[in-house]
Amino acid sequence: MRQCLLTLGGEINISLLRTVYESCKKKSDIYVIAADKGLEALKEADIMPDHILGDFDSVDRKILLGYEYTSKDRFSSVKDFTDGEAAIDLAVKMCIDNEGCTDNRESVSVSNDEITAGKDFRELNDDIIIFGGFGGRLDHMLGNISLLKKACDNGRTAVMLDDKNSVRVYSAGKITIGKNPLMKYISLMPLGDKAEGVTLKGFKYNAEGILLHQGSSLGISNELTEETGVLSFDSGYLLVMETVD
Repeated sequence: MRQCLLTLGGEINISLLRTVYESCKKKSDIYVIAADKGLEALKEADIMPDHILGDFDSVDRKILLGYEYTSKDRFSSVKDFTDGEAAIDLAVKMCIDNEGCTDNRESVSVSNDEITAGKDFRELNDDIIIFGGFGGRLDHMLGNISLLKKACDNGRTAVMLDDKNSVRVYSAGKITIGKNPLMKYISLMPLGDKAEGVTLKGFKYNAEGILLHQGSSLGISNELTEETGVLSFDSGYLLVMETVD
């Protein structure tokens, strides 16, 4: 199995980054991609990237010089895509080119002790794990979240993660969500105009065939009452967010 770990230019918890990397390395062939300033987080975490890309307008030049012989793509700063999109495009390609990647629709989360203690991290089965997608500029954060759809459309599971949030995008179907002792809140929002036929089982607020649409907060702040819950829906795309106050 191959997993791709991406570091973007937003806020990154270095301890959590190290923990996720070490956990993934134990069970998979992990390919590490740094997008521009995301290289600084890898340097601090003492993780060697397999590939670096970006216009390199924000990374510390002294740090970049230390990776002279690392595989890289350098883009013009005048372009019609972000460094984050280029990183996700490469991650999707690396997964598709590797037979070990599968469309895993089961969400596997982390626990409170695992994050705070930085050990025994519960395995993340997503094909693509993204750090640095949150924080800083709101336009970049929203753009990064929307890019999760690109992975979904290519049959890859992707998660954008920090110590307070995890976000995934799913297309219509059935998803199993494991209980997360830290990020106990589970919120659903349509990515696009609406998601139809949303059914929830094992949740504090179960549902049967409801409509979630833009301009409504109906899917915010649910919780699991069982160890696992089942989410299914008939059409559209859903953002599935696990969060903590």
